[in-house]
Amino acid sequence: MKSIIFKILVFMLIVSTSVACSESWLEIEQKGVKSQDEFYQTDDECISAIAAVYDMLQGCYAVDWESLWHVKTVITDEVNACGSDVGDQPEYQLINLFENTPSNTKLYGIWKRLYFAAYRANVVIAKVDPNTPEKKKVVAEAKALRAYVYFELVNLFGEVPLVLAEQTPAEYYVEKSSVVDIYIQIEKDLKEAAVDLPLKKDIMGTSNAWRITKGFALALHGKALLFQEKYGEAATILGSVIASNQYGLVDDFDRVLRHENEYGEESLFELGYVTTEGHTWGNNTFQWGQDRKQENNIHWQLCGYRDLNGGTSDLLGGWGHNQPTQAIYDYFKTDDPRRDVSLMDTLDFRTLYPTSKTPDGWQNEGKIRFKYGTWKDETDMDATPELNYGTNFRVMRYAEVLLLAAEAYLKDSQEAKAVIEFNKVRERAGYDQVTSLTMEDIKYEKTAELSFEGFRYYDLVRWGDAAAKLGARGYEAKHAHFPIPQQELDSNPSLTQNDPWK
Repeated sequence: MKSIIFKILVFMLIVSTSVACSESWLEIEQKGVKSQDEFYQTDDECISAIAAVYDMLQGCYAVDWESLWHVKTVITDEVNACGSDVGDQPEYQLINLFENTPSNTKLYGIWKRLYFAAYRANVVIAKVDPNTPEKKKVVAEAKALRAYVYFELVNLFGEVPLVLAEQTPAEYYVEKSSVVDIYIQIEKDLKEAAVDLPLKKDIMGTSNAWRITKGFALALHGKALLFQEKYGEAATILGSVIASNQYGLVDDFDRVLRHENEYGEESLFELGYVTTEGHTWGNNTFQWGQDRKQENNIHWQLCGYRDLNGGTSDLLGGWGHNQPTQAIYDYFKTDDPRRDVSLMDTLDFRTLYPTSKTPDGWQNEGKIRFKYGTWKDETDMDATPELNYGTNFRVMRYAEVLLLAAEAYLKDSQEAKAVIEFNKVRERAGYDQVTSLTMEDIKYEKTAELSFEGFRYYDLVRWGDAAAKLGARGYEAKHAHFPIPQQELDSNPSLTQNDPWK
């Protein structure tokens, strides 16, 4: 199923068929290519075009050592940067310690790939005539994906250029837009997208299961409203996603992010990776650099426990980055069953798996992460396991929607409704229902439920908790957003650095 998304390369091969020759007999038509004017005619061509947007988002999370998930996780109190030593991926170590600079190439890699994805979405919106039901869905997908891109950009960098069309060279130099205007566009795109996107249950289990649906557009709209503190509106929209009965919680929390639940009932949007490329160190199929094609996700290997012998646990060793902190372990309530299936003390791990070995690593605090782990059954054990992890990345799952709704209801003085949605997540974790709710309860539940999934930093900032949780590591108010990459400032004279970073 996943290969349907990322094997479609037609969109990337569109070239002009014109040949600059004065002799007509030299003007030989190229075979197997189409001009842009001839493309975007059939449903299949338009699906190829939208697949290219997903493809770039896939790269945002997995190209070499530049991963959006990695950046959003390493900047929290959930992990230390770790690795082999101080010289191993030093730019991630700087982010981890809030020693951010505009010249950090990890930040630039995230910036440019998000804008590449926005560019591809813009082309689809401009070129596809929504004159069939399928083409309407394609345009709707492009709008929702563009909204997602700008949601990430505005939360990572604050004010950024808002580019909504394919540009001519004369239009390349775009000034920043305000955060307010960016959110206005996000909301507009998501409202329009929701009209033509299908329901989850119409595509779940089909060859189209990789594509986003109406529920994601609505849920992201509600999340965007919540982030703007528009609580009543957020509650209404998030409530409509819940009332649609299109989603549910996987029975076993331990298996939510595992292979058997990919594109399942708890998933609103996920990016697919495969285990079937057969990469080895010697067959030259795994290429570093140059924005290599990513069908696997090398970051799961990068962030696996270093030099681990997992014994009978089915967990393989990794390269040691993004290892859990004692602080996040201690944040869990001791009776919360989600703790020891999200992360575990290495002493407990060796007790549970007596033949295992968990050597101490640099910056390692004696904790091993299971979420997005280096699992044997999620790679190709017949090739080189570290090069073939296929675990999908969940951009949004239903548990998050329920907790976003609970927060929106609570902030909108609708505590009874907040309790209902909160209890759904709590019960899945194995707890009894509560009858009242505070914001501290929601903060705990989001951390326990969604730790290591790339959400915590945005929450700490918008809740006003970042200084308390991250101040000892170096966080100051200016770190609410990253500096705009220097490479972008150098190439765009109309662009100015964010005020705290000038």
